[in-house]
Amino acid sequence: MTPAEQRASHYTAKRQDRAYLGEDWNAGDRDVDVRCHRQWIAVNRKAYSCVGNSAGQRHEVPAGERMLVQSALIEGRWGGYRLCLKCCDEWLDQLEGLS
Repeated sequence: MTPAEQRASHYTAKRQDRAYLGEDWNAGDRDVDVRCHRQWIAVNRKAYSCVGNSAGQRHEVPAGERMLVQSALIEGRWGGYRLCLKCCDEWLDQLEGLS
């Protein structure tokens, strides 16, 4: 795939980064001890697995795509995950009643 084809295949986010970073993506999972929680938007250097949308549909996200990355110390163990911006948009659309 040429660089121009790769750029054309990238997902264009519906929202600004602050909308993704301002959301509490783990709000329903607060019955555990969560510390040192961090989240940021990153561009993949390689393909990563997305944890999926609210239906739990995991999928592969190619290199060059932007993803929401989270890490935290959960119950004394480090953990983290990546969520593509398309799935973030689907989740936020559901929360806002747009879908």
